Amino acid sequence: MEATITSKGQVTIPYKLRQQHGLSQGVRIDFQETDHGTIEMIPTTAKPSISSLRGILKPPPRPLSQAQMDAAVADGALEGLDVDRT
Repeated sequence: MEATITSKGQVTIPYKLRQQHGLSQGVRIDFQETDHGTIEMIPTTAKPSISSLRGILKPPPRPLSQAQMDAAVADGALEGLDVDRT
């Protein structure tokens, strides 16, 4: 892949590379010259991609049944009253 350096010294990293390596706006890059004279770009603050975050949250709880909701409402209505519910 090829890119051009602008008059301000900026280079646009090709889209395919940004996608493959999770590079997005705000990611800082460290440039290092190797012993062979090539330049390596190393992300220092890579942001996780959306797909990499999948599964980090617990699934939502199962919805209550109508009977469970009715019981919760009844319990709330009786809360604070001196009533024997047995």
